[in-house]
Amino acid sequence: MREAIIDITTKDGAMETFVCHPERGEPYPAVFMLMDAPGIREELYDMARRLATVGYYVLLPNLYYRAGRNTKYGRMCWLLAAPIIPLCAPSAPK
Repeated sequence: MREAIIDITTKDGAMETFVCHPERGEPYPAVFMLMDAPGIREELYDMARRLATVGYYVLLPNLYYRAGRNTKYGRMCWLLAAPIIPLCAPSAPK
């Protein structure tokens, strides 16, 4: 299996995206795997890898990319995003 982290260019900057797929037997059906509210974490990487082992090209974008490259999981996502998205600050997890 092959995996990498690539940057997808958007109007708001580079969106860090984890991609993985089998090594042989192209083409592969694509799966866009979206993170849930807590953000990117190792469990999501594992799920993407499992899908790739059965023949899918999986893309897992970091939807918190606007808050910076190191905003993948937890409270820091909300704290760093608050100046960008003011409505997020009141509901930030404690």
